[in-house]
Amino acid sequence: MSPLPYRALKRIVKPVFLVLLALCFSGCASVVDSKHYSKYAQLESMKRAYVVHDPGSTLGCDNAAEEALTARGLKVTSGYIKDKPADTDFYVEVVDRWQWDVAMFLASLDIRFVDNATGDLIAEGIFRQSTFFHTFPDQKQKTFEVISSIYNSQPALK
Repeated sequence: MSPLPYRALKRIVKPVFLVLLALCFSGCASVVDSKHYSKYAQLESMKRAYVVHDPGSTLGCDNAAEEALTARGLKVTSGYIKDKPADTDFYVEVVDRWQWDVAMFLASLDIRFVDNATGDLIAEGIFRQSTFFHTFPDQKQKTFEVISSIYNSQPALK
């Protein structure tokens, strides 16, 4: 059996190389399944939320969380944790982590819903992506996706 001619080898190697290159430069990012910690707190019955601003964040995920909750029909206010009103149903902690590449990119996003009366964690949604092979996701879209995953994965009361 003779080895493949150079032209045939070139036709095979080039497409394989391009596929491998595409895999290497595609980002690995996902919204992880949300977790619900309270069997008794039904998010649909909660109508007032308070979004806690992360003092270290200036890139807007907390603003997007406020917008996403408002779009779901909630009355939403925001500010520092010390200014949280007593009559809100739950408060939202938004922790976004950014890294620098050619530009800043959202590396991770953790959104936690906390019962205002008890301080118990109601639910948590997470977005993660690789910091080596990554994309430059739209922070507003990812925030909306994480909040949707929290609402969509809520278990039904038994």
